[in-house]
Amino acid sequence: MSLHTAIGGQGVDPALLIATQRLATGSWACSSVKGSAFAATLAGFGFDVVRLDLGGVADKATAIERCLAAVDAPGWAGHNWDALYDVLVDRFGRDDTAALVITDARTIASTPVGSTLESLVVDAAAELGGRGRAFYAIWTPAGPTTTPVIDDVV
Repeated sequence: MSLHTAIGGQGVDPALLIATQRLATGSWACSSVKGSAFAATLAGFGFDVVRLDLGGVADKATAIERCLAAVDAPGWAGHNWDALYDVLVDRFGRDDTAALVITDARTIASTPVGSTLESLVVDAAAELGGRGRAFYAIWTPAGPTTTPVIDDVV
């Protein structure tokens, strides 16, 4: 069944599936909707939404720097994976529903850095879920090869 196949007789926007929490929290890829559309729809439903553009990023240092900048991390935040994890959990733990919309990750998606970032956001989602928070990381148009694709589960 494709992403826009009818659910309850209506075509469904993938962001709407998240907004209504029909998908498990965590990390998802979606090739059928642009990041700006995801961000706007989720924000309209009251989600705390942060957009992260990874265009042209291929290395760890730049990936971490972009992530820290996107979430407006404090200047004292470390520039390593552990510090980034802590910053994400702190930043997205403030609201009941939050999303990190990751755009233009084609360059980094198939690299070890992309895999590490994917693991980090999955772990952050699990931590936030344990705190009763719904957190989604949306990779659009595609994420690392291990990222589940929304189209495949609907």
